[in-house]
Amino acid sequence: MKNKEKQRRKIQFGAYYKAAKPALEYKWCYIVLTLIGVVLVAADLAFAQNSRTLFDLAPNIPSDMAVRIILTFIIIIVIQYIFGFLESYVFSYFNESVIYAMRRETLGKIERLKMEFYDNNHTSKIANTFFNQIEVVKNFVVNDVRNMIKLPLSFILIGTYLFTVHPYLGITAVLASVLQPLSNSVFKKPFFKALDDQRQVSMDVFTTMGETTQGIREVKINQIEEFIDTKMKKCQENGVKYNLSLVKYDTLRGIIKEIPTKIGYVAGIAIGIALMLAKQINPGDLVAFITLLYKVSEPFNGITQTYSNFQRSLRSANDLLKLVDEPEENYTTGESLKLPVENIRFTNVSFSYKTREDNEGNSRDWIDGESEDDNYGYLYGDSNKRDKEVNVLKNVSFEIKGGSTVALVGPSGSGKSTLIKLLYKFYEPTGGEIVINDKPIADYNITSLRSAMSIVSQDIFLFDGTVRENLVLGRKNISDNDIDRALKFSESYDFVMKMADGLDSNLGERGAKLSQGQKQRLSIARSIIKRANIIILDEPTSALDVETEYLFQQNLSEWAKDCTKIIIAHRLTTIRDADYILFLEDGEITEQGSPYELIKKQGGKFKEYWEKQFLFQEENA
Repeated sequence: MKNKEKQRRKIQFGAYYKAAKPALEYKWCYIVLTLIGVVLVAADLAFAQNSRTLFDLAPNIPSDMAVRIILTFIIIIVIQYIFGFLESYVFSYFNESVIYAMRRETLGKIERLKMEFYDNNHTSKIANTFFNQIEVVKNFVVNDVRNMIKLPLSFILIGTYLFTVHPYLGITAVLASVLQPLSNSVFKKPFFKALDDQRQVSMDVFTTMGETTQGIREVKINQIEEFIDTKMKKCQENGVKYNLSLVKYDTLRGIIKEIPTKIGYVAGIAIGIALMLAKQINPGDLVAFITLLYKVSEPFNGITQTYSNFQRSLRSANDLLKLVDEPEENYTTGESLKLPVENIRFTNVSFSYKTREDNEGNSRDWIDGESEDDNYGYLYGDSNKRDKEVNVLKNVSFEIKGGSTVALVGPSGSGKSTLIKLLYKFYEPTGGEIVINDKPIADYNITSLRSAMSIVSQDIFLFDGTVRENLVLGRKNISDNDIDRALKFSESYDFVMKMADGLDSNLGERGAKLSQGQKQRLSIARSIIKRANIIILDEPTSALDVETEYLFQQNLSEWAKDCTKIIIAHRLTTIRDADYILFLEDGEITEQGSPYELIKKQGGKFKEYWEKQFLFQEENA
């Protein structure tokens, strides 16, 4: 058990280092802030020494000495203001630079993650990790690590000074300080329990807010505003309760932490008075002690707080630490795919995922048998839970010749979209092999492979930007002629030109200002601009009217005439010109052949699909 905990901690610390690594780019800030801190401590010592001199000479202070003491105070205060400003300025630069560097690094990590991660994690959870948990780690890296460097130096300087005032006073200050770390163990369990509860409530709020804003249309259609308000009310009640609990234990821990300093303060005054009465110290020595006692206890107070903050950040940033250790897609190795594509071959390809189900029938899916929390052992440790394998594809084999058009047909859930995901290397097959140009796609670089493909999906995503930005997607050397050509082939030109700012019109979040048909046409235009060699059309005309669909079919044969086309379709009108059809059921190919062959096949599933669809169209004509 100890070895397992030790291994878990090692993984956590390694992940913490990765998450905080962007701060190392600004390590010079640590050095500058430490030097400024030393100057400010020296100013505190000078202030205490000047006060010591003042009280030693009182009440009979020579006028020239009084002027000198006042000028010294003024100089010290000016130095404190100047270096205090510099500290604030450098710290602000350091703070903002690190938070943005960490967010940039984390976003890059999120982009490189495998698709399994997104299958197993809610988008609101990712948003919470990106904003709140990065902030927690940044606070520790910027504030507490800096204190770990600065505070020991402060302790050495001030502690040494107090020993010069009188050894007894120095010993009293040190003893009062070293007892402070003991407070860290007080109320530890209930404090972290409240911290975990508060973190969960924060996650619930993020999830509810994210789902409400993303699904606002469904919220209004189904009139569930009151239901969502009830959920938020529960979050509100729990949030207040857990925060009060957290504040209670945090305050109690803070009070206990201050007790040694208070005792040291009273004891120091008592000892100082006794020493003063015994003529061993002057009044100024006692004033210097009182002035600096809190300064000498500050390092230990800071060390205690730093350790506590580190524990809090480990716990609060748990999802971030797991994220940085998530496996990434490999973009660096593999050879480039040479175009044009001559063949695509699936040989005995199988794909499955596992779900872990409890006795109540609740399940959680993940790919390749790896739980998202296996590295840390936080979840799925219950012996009552059992694994269940779900087979999506079963020994699928077929070949697509370069330049041909192949249609994937079959009921929902038959595995059509999974074939495309495997082709894109979003997932790895659990069996069999996928080959392009007689080489396994595992040998190809992901960037090269995906550059050769373009997809027009029924689930269209448009970015919050202009028409031009959504079509070009950051690619360089795309001319206006290229854009106009794509808009005309996709039957988008007329409606785009009628928009207020034409190509520079903003589309809103997820293209909110467009109809579904307009979104689909822009998605087609985007695919045309990419000039890919493999075109994947996933229900490409599902949102188009009959006339636009007809024009799309005509245009497709022109702009994609040399491309290899894979069409996923339920509307069989889109595949009349396909060279070959694969009919899938329950993850297996049950029929294959040309449209003519399958239509003529007696008792065939495709023939049944074809007849039912045209019968439906005639009945509703």
